[in-house]
Amino acid sequence: MEPPAPSARLAGRRALVTLADRYTGPAVAERFRAEGATVVADTGRYSEANEPGEVVAAAGRIDILVVNLIAKVTLAPAMDTTDEQWTTTFDTLVQVIPFAGGWVTSS
Repeated sequence: MEPPAPSARLAGRRALVTLADRYTGPAVAERFRAEGATVVADTGRYSEANEPGEVVAAAGRIDILVVNLIAKVTLAPAMDTTDEQWTTTFDTLVQVIPFAGGWVTSS
């Protein structure tokens, strides 16, 4: 199935895409550009909680933030996954979302 033709619906918008060089990042950045957005393609690898916020602040005005997250997980049946594994995965992929909103609204 072919994707819809670009419509310029993001013209004049600035988008920041994290991990723009990995996973879904390249496709998201490409499509946003095709739709007319100016894309800030961040390729950093962060180990400190405040580092992504610093990237957002340095990027200037951001209308769209795509937080492309990854986590190292061990694939196993749900019943074989420990509470610690669930918590670590959840913390990596979900707990950061409220911080991401703060990064944009505070800049």
